[in-house]
Amino acid sequence: DAALLAALAAEPEGSEDEPGRDAGAGGDADPKAARKSARKAAKAARRATREGRAEHSYGQKQCTQCSRSVDLLVRCQVDSTERWHMVCGKCWRRVSG
Repeated sequence: DAALLAALAAEPEGSEDEPGRDAGAGGDADPKAARKSARKAAKAARRATREGRAEHSYGQKQCTQCSRSVDLLVRCQVDSTERWHMVCGKCWRRVSG
């Protein structure tokens, strides 16, 4: 909001009604405005993620044992194959012994 107000304040008075500007010159601003609004939307989405207002499933991964999506996984070897698995807290209690 503050950036929008600053941009509006920086715009000179009567810039839209300047003499010598033809009506066709405004066509260049439309793609520019579209890029600007897309950039603002992307920034808002990143800001929401950073502030914890993102979608609930953002950043979650699946447990290799129960396939449940969780925020925190433990990397461990759970069988004789010596392959690494990512397990949730419930499965970790079961496989850790």
